[in-house]
Amino acid sequence: AAWILRAGVVALFSTLPPALGAIVRVVPLTLDYRVFLFALAVASATTLAFALVPALQASRQRLADALHGQRAGTRSAARLRGALVVAQVAVSLVLVVAALTLARNFKSLGALDLGYQTHGVNSINIRSDDAQILGRLADVLSADPRIAELAVTDSNPLFNPNHNVAARPTTAPQAVATRYSFVSPEYFTILRMPIVRGRAFTSDEAAGAAPIAIVSEATARAFWPNDSPIGQTIAIERANGRPTDEIDGYAELTVVGTVPDAVTGLLVNGKDVNHIYLPAHARHPRATSAFQTRSTVR
Repeated sequence: AAWILRAGVVALFSTLPPALGAIVRVVPLTLDYRVFLFALAVASATTLAFALVPALQASRQRLADALHGQRAGTRSAARLRGALVVAQVAVSLVLVVAALTLARNFKSLGALDLGYQTHGVNSINIRSDDAQILGRLADVLSADPRIAELAVTDSNPLFNPNHNVAARPTTAPQAVATRYSFVSPEYFTILRMPIVRGRAFTSDEAAGAAPIAIVSEATARAFWPNDSPIGQTIAIERANGRPTDEIDGYAELTVVGTVPDAVTGLLVNGKDVNHIYLPAHARHPRATSAFQTRSTVR
């Protein structure tokens, strides 16, 4: 196990770009010898116990009975063996059913339409208290010739926590909890999420934190069922005790585009009921936790 762990770490770093490998760190993967010795002792004791008990029972059989082909042990021992066989078959069937169910579920999840493509995309989640690390790392990776595209986000798809804002169309009286994400303009091209209507963010809008938004198709249908969402305005309300976030400087957002519905949270939750995307750049105060890269070199 220790050798395999070492080989795995070597294989991981040998496949990373040098710029990324210089800053990536892994937690210590050491073998706990106390746990190993405990498991070894329990396994040895179990083996000896289950090997000695049948041997002791067999030693009680008379030689004459053995020569006549009579089975060893009493009737109670035979019943015990039968019960153990039944229990073993029952447990085996439960394990087989559970394994088949898991395999079927994984197959269903693999066929799930995420709303974007992940092939060739490397998702990197940053866990650091340094608010500037994302900007420095983005500069390093952007200069690497093997990195084709770089997109900055506040949380990568499938790692997106359940954070919402109280949003509503300016023509509606009541706000609803709406999922949101800060993304750079390259986000949609890297994940191959087409702009269904309108346009994508520009670099100037991302750098200036423009109060604009791209919404999912489900959001467009819910907010403006009979109108085009392009040019419409979304009001972002204060939390006021509600389980929603507050994002300063974004009281109103102008919709500039729509994208297909996507799965940004847990797979089991399916596609988002609604989603608002806001423009960000590498040094945006909200874009501090994650970004995606797509490498041209395998």
